[in-house]
Amino acid sequence: MTQARPRPGAHSRQLRRCRARVSSGRPPRTVLASTLWTGRPLIGEQADGSAVIVYATMTPLPLIDKATKDPPAELLGHTRASVLKLVFKERTTTELARELGVSAATVSGHTKALRAARLIVTMRAGKAVLHSVTPLGDRLLESAGSSPSGCHGG
Repeated sequence: MTQARPRPGAHSRQLRRCRARVSSGRPPRTVLASTLWTGRPLIGEQADGSAVIVYATMTPLPLIDKATKDPPAELLGHTRASVLKLVFKERTTTELARELGVSAATVSGHTKALRAARLIVTMRAGKAVLHSVTPLGDRLLESAGSSPSGCHGG
């Protein structure tokens, strides 16, 4: 199946229909909305000093130019993402608090949220509370490149 190509000049006819004149005491500017242009806005100067601005009416994805350095931290917050990464090896609340430099109460709040999202499981062993990553948490970190390969919580 072949895709229909626009007729020659169709783009300029479409742009002419969507023109808007913007003036504020300066040389006039023509703003053109384009469904065919997907790049950043284009600005061109005409011989008479007026300007033409062409912008895309549809925004291509991704909207972010740069990849984030730590996607789980962007999603979950830095401390919560650190908890999730650390529980690849089963750890107690106290161990997590010590390693992160936060209180046990803070760790408990983060583990509660991670448990509710089914990213970790928690088991009691005597007085200790042990946390480990679930397959879902493992997949989340693996897809973000944050999972130690072949390492799963117990």
